[in-house]
Amino acid sequence: MRDLSCDAFEFLYEARRAVAENRPSVVFPAMRRAFESISLCHLFMVKPEFARKWSKGGTISNADVRKHLEHDPMTESVEQIREEYKHFSRGAHPNRTHVAYVFLGEGNRFTLGAIPPIDPFTLGDHVRHLIQLCYWYIGVFCYYYRESLPGRTGSKFATEFLKLTPRLKELRSALDGQLAEIQEKRIGQAKPGGIGPAFLDDEA
Repeated sequence: MRDLSCDAFEFLYEARRAVAENRPSVVFPAMRRAFESISLCHLFMVKPEFARKWSKGGTISNADVRKHLEHDPMTESVEQIREEYKHFSRGAHPNRTHVAYVFLGEGNRFTLGAIPPIDPFTLGDHVRHLIQLCYWYIGVFCYYYRESLPGRTGSKFATEFLKLTPRLKELRSALDGQLAEIQEKRIGQAKPGGIGPAFLDDEA
């Protein structure tokens, strides 16, 4: 649990830094790796036998993880888990359906064009997924070490932690609304030159 938690934290940190440095394509594999480590942490936390299997070199598919987490109190939605992983995978695979091009500015024969700051829509979309991953990560990590947390011990921890869910949903709803406004403005503008990502299309 400790090693996987550190693994997840490092990739979440790298994803945050990649967003800040306007390397949006790097964010997808970083968040997918963080997702995989967090999901394994969650599974090992509730079913230690899988931790023993994994430590001996056994493999555990994402489908198996979803199957065994479906009825765990801290699992809000298996369908959401599936959709989150699908999103990260689509942006990480070579045959990805959405790729965050940065649309380099005009260059010349000596240098490439300047890389502009990350656009608000791409930034907001990545932040939305990072919030969800961090919420899950913190819950799993704290639950595993719950005996060291005063007032949050035993089976009550999951119930107490999930009370934060409405606040997270409210935050995501506000962010979704702002992203929708940004997208509406973008639809009325010409698409930047080059091969744009699928989510910039009008029908996306």
